[in-house]
Amino acid sequence: MFKLTKDKRPLSAISGEERQELINYMEGTRDSTGCCYVNFPGSYLIYYALTIQVFQLLRRIEHRGYVRIVEIGTARGMFSLVVAKAIRKYAASFRDVQVVTMDPYDPTISEGVAVSEDHLGHFLRQVRKDGQSDLILPMIGRSDQVSKVWRQPIHFLFVDGDHSAAGVRRDVETWLPHLAPGFPVLLHDYTSLPEVKQEVHSLFKDSDDIKELYYNERVTSGVWGFKEPRYE
Repeated sequence: MFKLTKDKRPLSAISGEERQELINYMEGTRDSTGCCYVNFPGSYLIYYALTIQVFQLLRRIEHRGYVRIVEIGTARGMFSLVVAKAIRKYAASFRDVQVVTMDPYDPTISEGVAVSEDHLGHFLRQVRKDGQSDLILPMIGRSDQVSKVWRQPIHFLFVDGDHSAAGVRRDVETWLPHLAPGFPVLLHDYTSLPEVKQEVHSLFKDSDDIKELYYNERVTSGVWGFKEPRYE
């Protein structure tokens, strides 16, 4: 059985000034994305902080080349937009970095937040407005469809797609094998949706890949962990 640990240490990587900058940015995107994220900024601070940790790990192993961060469940796209900001600031020395984000944008099959092509349009306009088109690669399709054609390791996996038990299992089982050892997976809505929590426990109860998951309900409803073996 994996260990569940309350933890807020990743947030120590972000200065108070950076936190306020992110909150101001999220408030500023309200009109273009159709949602005010400033009401629950904690999750986005975790995304930013874990991205910093990814690049700290990559520097330790002297890796400056190909880096891929993958999001399952784009919706309005704030994860990708916030992570791209961290990349601009902390990964200037890396040669090939990209945020790959996927969503079928089909409201008839969504089990979480209902998404549509309108959300995709808002997101793409914000990407262009922020000048992030070189960093963010949106893909339209389900996680298992995209995984079938994926051939490279990834360095950060964010699971926030279909929130049904079957959807969570599909997302994790098709993408965790692509995650490089030592790097993080973040699973959203673990503490807020019982079916997500139950499926996470079922997936990792006998897992050799994830031995410990971290949570902090004051910051985010998600849990995060690092794929084994971890770097010391």
